[in-house]
Amino acid sequence: MPAMDGWRGVAILVVVLHNAGAVLYGGASLPVAIANVILTSGWVGVQLFFVLSGFLITGILLDSRGAPGYFRRFYIRRTLRIFPLYYGFLAVALLVGPSMTESGSWTEAIATDGIWYWLYLSNWTPLLDGGINGLQHLWSLAVEEQFYLVWPTLVVLSGRRFPLAALGIVVLAPAVRVGMYLAGLDLDYLYHFTIARADAFAVGALLAITVRKPAWAASFRIRLSATFAVLSAGLLLVVGASGGFGQYEVPVLFAGQSLISLWFATLMFATLAPAGRAEVALTGALSSSWLRGFGKYSYAIYVLHFPLHAWMRDGVAEYVNQAAPTMQLLATTGYALAVLVASSLLAFLSWHGYEKHFLLLKERWAPRASTVATP
Repeated sequence: MPAMDGWRGVAILVVVLHNAGAVLYGGASLPVAIANVILTSGWVGVQLFFVLSGFLITGILLDSRGAPGYFRRFYIRRTLRIFPLYYGFLAVALLVGPSMTESGSWTEAIATDGIWYWLYLSNWTPLLDGGINGLQHLWSLAVEEQFYLVWPTLVVLSGRRFPLAALGIVVLAPAVRVGMYLAGLDLDYLYHFTIARADAFAVGALLAITVRKPAWAASFRIRLSATFAVLSAGLLLVVGASGGFGQYEVPVLFAGQSLISLWFATLMFATLAPAGRAEVALTGALSSSWLRGFGKYSYAIYVLHFPLHAWMRDGVAEYVNQAAPTMQLLATTGYALAVLVASSLLAFLSWHGYEKHFLLLKERWAPRASTVATP
């Protein structure tokens, strides 16, 4: 599915632009205000990653359900993909890093909160007063890992009722967010906690189920344009109510997260079996080699881009927000490109010099289910 790598590429480009674009926050000109609205909306790149994970992981689990070594194979393959880079990065950041800095507050933060990163619980950052500077982005990887922890069991235990379970999560997650808000919890809870973000994974799961059921896929194909139009209209209403699509706006937290997940899933379905001219063009664009290249290295780019940004942002932000409006936009664009290029280069080196050696062990230690048994 070449377009899926393209979707990963889109997601990482949006995320890097969103985080690096945070250096732009001053200025009252209309172009700067518009740029700020667009950059603030870039959190949807993480939502796209969650939908992709739900789709791809659920597909793997459905195709291997019933095969010998179902759990063992899944967790070995995920471990070889995720752990080497994550824990290698943490070792440098949390063990080597303190000896290379004179910042006492950063060292104290590591001593206090470091354990939560080792345990993939850094999405509890509302409880950690923001966590460790430069590592805040790892919250989404914690959410992903918690998803991996429970999803294989849910797929097996729910059996033929798994579609209902996934649909129930799509309905339940926004209700959880509303409940958290009414209980007076900080908005960070609504944004970071796994149970409050589970609808994105469940939407991806429903897409994985749909494409494996010809009757469902045919029915959805008939309603695809209408569904896309309704979801787009809903998103426009949320944008109007929020004055943008910022991650901490209440209408976005209540409804926008679910709507954007469904919107992405609808577009993804269109690129899995493109029919019309627009769908074919979108699929072709997503299948381009340069976008798929970003998708291939997206995991390492994600892990590495934010520490680079955290290291450079203060000095850059001071310059950007004192500049004239036109220069503000040019400087922000240049800075975002610099972060992207630097993190992409590091990701390339990480993949070929480090990560791929672990990935080669996948077929030796846990061959794909299709080579072991027929689901």
